[in-house]
Amino acid sequence: MENYIIRSKARRQLKDRMGLAVGTILLSTILLNIVNVMLDITDDNILLFSLLFAIGYLFISAPIQAGRCKFLLNMVQGKEEPKISDLFSQFNIFLKVFTMSLIIFIFQSLIMLISILIIKGLLPADVMSTKLSVSSITLIFMILLAISIFLFFIDIIYSQVNYIMVEEQEIKVIECMKKSRKMMKGFKFKYFKLQISFIGWWIFSIFTLGIATLWVNPYSMLANANFYEEVKNINVEVQHEKNIL
Repeated sequence: MENYIIRSKARRQLKDRMGLAVGTILLSTILLNIVNVMLDITDDNILLFSLLFAIGYLFISAPIQAGRCKFLLNMVQGKEEPKISDLFSQFNIFLKVFTMSLIIFIFQSLIMLISILIIKGLLPADVMSTKLSVSSITLIFMILLAISIFLFFIDIIYSQVNYIMVEEQEIKVIECMKKSRKMMKGFKFKYFKLQISFIGWWIFSIFTLGIATLWVNPYSMLANANFYEEVKNINVEVQHEKNIL
């Protein structure tokens, strides 16, 4: 299934339940932003506070994000009636989704820390009064670009973990992460293209002072849920064929 078909399905699903979808996604966004604001308190120890803030945010937001995935899957699959209360339906797997989010966060943080140390080693001690050479600036830029690409790659390979955990609540955290990596084999570039296909919509949202995000947010999220459903079904078919052989 091509990405334009995935987006078309998402638009149709959104049209059928516009009020419910917009309201639920808006509520989830508000809740996550409230958590962000509540934890956004200045502190003298910036590094320690940043770490505690990130962990605190994951602690509260992880089950809400999983609940949002449950709502989106109900919209896509039609097996259950989607409800706003779906947002709060995944606190029974709170520890799993929090642990999973924490592992990914720690891994990405370590990558960022290593990159900062590398860049710091390339900079002169008195960087403010020293003129950097073109080659040094280019090298630092290339390192930052490589790290950004790698972090985005991590986001892609683990992009399906919440959907998997919501559907297979008995699965272990590490197994869920492995399953997401396996599921995304051969589909990473397709997922990437799906994400960048919404850039125009996000730019348009800026010109509407954010009003368009009320529609673009659920639209893009439904497209991602449809992507998961398609890739899952393809993987099931492939596994079935292997079992027959």
